[in-house]
Amino acid sequence: MKLLLIIGPIVIAFGVIAFMFLRRSGRMGGIRSVAIFRRTHLPLTEMRVKAVVERALGDTPEITFLPMPEREDGAQLFAFVREGVVFGVIGVPKPYVNPAAHEEIRATLKDPDAIRGMTEHGAWLSVDHMRGVADLGEINSVIGRVVAELIDDEAMLLYDVKHQKFATIDGMTRDMLRGPAPMIVFGAEGTEVAIDVDDAAIEAAKQKAQERWSEFLIAWHNRQPGEFFSVKGPFHDGKHTEHMWVNVEEADEGGVRGKIGNTPTVVRNLAENDPASVAIADVEDWMIFDPSGKIRGGFSMGTMLARKMG
Repeated sequence: MKLLLIIGPIVIAFGVIAFMFLRRSGRMGGIRSVAIFRRTHLPLTEMRVKAVVERALGDTPEITFLPMPEREDGAQLFAFVREGVVFGVIGVPKPYVNPAAHEEIRATLKDPDAIRGMTEHGAWLSVDHMRGVADLGEINSVIGRVVAELIDDEAMLLYDVKHQKFATIDGMTRDMLRGPAPMIVFGAEGTEVAIDVDDAAIEAAKQKAQERWSEFLIAWHNRQPGEFFSVKGPFHDGKHTEHMWVNVEEADEGGVRGKIGNTPTVVRNLAENDPASVAIADVEDWMIFDPSGKIRGGFSMGTMLARKMG
């Protein structure tokens, strides 16, 4: 079985996972989350993030910062609104990539800078499109310009989360990120990771998710305002299969019904926000995210998964 790349333990990947669940912004593609792998942690404060955003975007149109809960795991999360669109900046003082994957990364990648960035970084930052509909070019522009302001001598590598591409950092990177087409940094020179993963780890996560299905149902029937429920399952289009999250609207012993929670990249017969269901026999994972930042489930997130790229 080959699946899309997911890197790092669930606690470490909180920012990416939570933002993926919070985004409900239509069917646009492009950069939605760009991570910066760093040698050392960059402590963030609201004042520091405001200064970065102001340098990147100016003060017109008006930018409003939203209060965010503190994280017990050391992650720092900040959110701001610009013309009705919410963006996030997160800093995590831990590696993004699971060390267990280092050997396969060294065997797979050829670019020494990419290898160093993935295996030697000690912390990461990311800038994310959280929610709100806007022109794709403008979303990319906002993220690109903020990322450019966060790049310093400690930055080692950029990661386009949606398209699973890496880009090394050189003297032209900031200029490209500030330009009219920031995605160009992840163009032909971007590095795609392709790693085969033992099916046993995936099957074990699936088994655990199904064994603990009653826990999910109890939480669903006792859900509180602000809680978010998502279930992962396989979706087919001819010979193609994609494993995607469904934002849950109904749940019972037989499975869930809701809407596709992410933009498909393989199957073409579904789009983000399309109605979808996952039968209990096909449930591969589930997650419950509450407003305080606590996440339950996510049994597959600690495993590095990938789709073979030829």
